[in-house]
Amino acid sequence: MAKAAAFVVLSMSLTATFVFSGCDACEDAASMSAVDACKQAGTGVALAELCAATLGTSPAPKEETAFVLAAANAAGRSYVATLQAIVKLMLGKPKVSDETRKACDACTGSYMDARDAMNDALGHLASCSLAELIIDFPRAVSAVDDCATKVLRAEGLSPLYSMIIGDRDLSMLGLRLTVMLLHPPPN
Repeated sequence: MAKAAAFVVLSMSLTATFVFSGCDACEDAASMSAVDACKQAGTGVALAELCAATLGTSPAPKEETAFVLAAANAAGRSYVATLQAIVKLMLGKPKVSDETRKACDACTGSYMDARDAMNDALGHLASCSLAELIIDFPRAVSAVDDCATKVLRAEGLSPLYSMIIGDRDLSMLGLRLTVMLLHPPPN
């Protein structure tokens, strides 16, 4: 039960973390529409659809930092939902296997790492330290992917695994948008 309380506290701290709403314009940051950003960031149908759901489909140009911010906030909110699902799994099933319990315990640490990476990304966006974003997003992707691997080994293809993959995809979207921001395609 103490571990479940720690999960709840962690979930609440993640919720409080992802309330950053924007930053002033960053010098040298390009602008484009959400439609164009998703065309470039989406490497396939699933990522393009996730991008459109995250950024919207407005043809009006916005600074690309707004898109990175939207992806970071969406990932953060999704992290909270996944941690809540982990709590529910741990509290709701008296017969959770030892392997699943170990995977969920490890995921708590992984999600703390991902949260820290997203906090760093939000701080770098706020200060327009954009070059630092290329460090932040891969850390988040890696942390969430580590959790996914552990849950896949413990449970196979499960609803929890699907949630974690969704988190990884949102983190990856943020990374793709960051790469576009830092290395715009030639005109």
